[in-house]
Amino acid sequence: MSGSGNGVDIAAVYQLLREVADTVTGHSQVLNSLTATVNQHSQILNDHSRLLNDLTTTVNQHSRILNEHTRVLNEHTVLLHDQGHRLGDIESGQAGLRQEVSLYHASVMGHGVLITELDHRVRRIEEHLHLPPVR
Repeated sequence: MSGSGNGVDIAAVYQLLREVADTVTGHSQVLNSLTATVNQHSQILNDHSRLLNDLTTTVNQHSRILNEHTRVLNEHTVLLHDQGHRLGDIESGQAGLRQEVSLYHASVMGHGVLITELDHRVRRIEEHLHLPPVR
């Protein structure tokens, strides 16, 4: 860089500055390219973020609907359980009634009285006691 003794060679400084400027220009182009790529990726991420937000909203709506259906199903299960108890009570009552009718029938049959003869026997008792017939 030294010239003919009168200081720094201007041509050499200019050459160095030119090389630095070319290098900075090259780096600037690379950075611009990388910035464009980052901006594209940022846009893609923003788009995906919007889609994810939309899907989250949809999932939340479906969850609310599912929770409501679950609540209604639970209410119906309780009602069915209660009806099952009532049917069990009716079946128990019906079995008791059936048993009582069977016992009554066995008792009447055991005494030798047929239902069809009962009316005739009542009339005979009324006549014997001199009671007026019931109408």
